[in-house]
Amino acid sequence: MTRWGIVVSKRVGGAVTRNLVKRKLREACREIDQRMERQWDLVVIGRRGSDKAEYADIKKDLERLCLKGKLL
Repeated sequence: MTRWGIVVSKRVGGAVTRNLVKRKLREACREIDQRMERQWDLVVIGRRGSDKAEYADIKKDLERLCLKGKLL
């Protein structure tokens, strides 16, 4: 199982907004993790604007990055 570090800066918004972004990222990471063949240590950073992103967009971007890095 891959270890995921999730970081969301205060620049994204207040505590409620940051927690919402973290929940979206956590769920996307959980789904992607099931498809990974190896174990990795990864850090995902929520940047400005991630509070406005839909879950599907977040998941698609994470999958694209994992495919680009040959993690999947």
